[in-house]
Amino acid sequence: MKNMSKAKKFQAWINQLKSYQKKAPDLFNENVKKSDSEFKIDHYFDILDNLELEPGWLVDYLYLQQRLDGEPIIIAFPESKKREYQKIINKINYNELYSNTQDNDLDNIIDTFLNYDDVDNYLDHIILDGSEESYFQFVILAKLGTQFALFWHALYNDGEFICTPEAAEKIIKRINSGEDEMDFMEDDLFDEQLKNIDFEPKINIKEDKAVVRLVFFTEFSRESLAYVNGRG
Repeated sequence: MKNMSKAKKFQAWINQLKSYQKKAPDLFNENVKKSDSEFKIDHYFDILDNLELEPGWLVDYLYLQQRLDGEPIIIAFPESKKREYQKIINKINYNELYSNTQDNDLDNIIDTFLNYDDVDNYLDHIILDGSEESYFQFVILAKLGTQFALFWHALYNDGEFICTPEAAEKIIKRINSGEDEMDFMEDDLFDEQLKNIDFEPKINIKEDKAVVRLVFFTEFSRESLAYVNGRG
């Protein structure tokens, strides 16, 4: 990636992450088991290689289901608890529960487990190397990390970053080729507004925080997103 512009390099990371997430199992389907999939959260750090997981910690995800949605939650836990906690994680994931588990029992198991003192939000155990790239990668991870295997209402969380005009054009073509064609995205006014959007990511590293500015798109709204990360 040495010869890429910064924007294209950042867009490549985003595309790689989103592409890998397509390998995640569809756990809302009761015939699919997480244990049968090769999808692992650890691979995120092969793509976003300016980040690493804190030594002594592991990451995994729980798949939470309701009748109207299904979505993952990523957690970190001590490596020393791997055997014990992996059993609980496997039990929580819907398709690996015992058939006689009731909904209320499952809710109690989840609430209890997530409130363990050493079960944390995985983002609290990510180490950045201090480069501009690491701060941008952290934003990618924070915003896109759980955007896999989303079902129904959880799809409101399905968004993407746009770092180049070419990426924006691909999104527009994708939308206009679907059933819900948005004709306004093809008129002259929209084209003019699109040309005025600065897609180039901006990063300002200060003494006590790093500010990342980039464009974020979802089919439910379009906005410019400023993300402030106060970590050193």
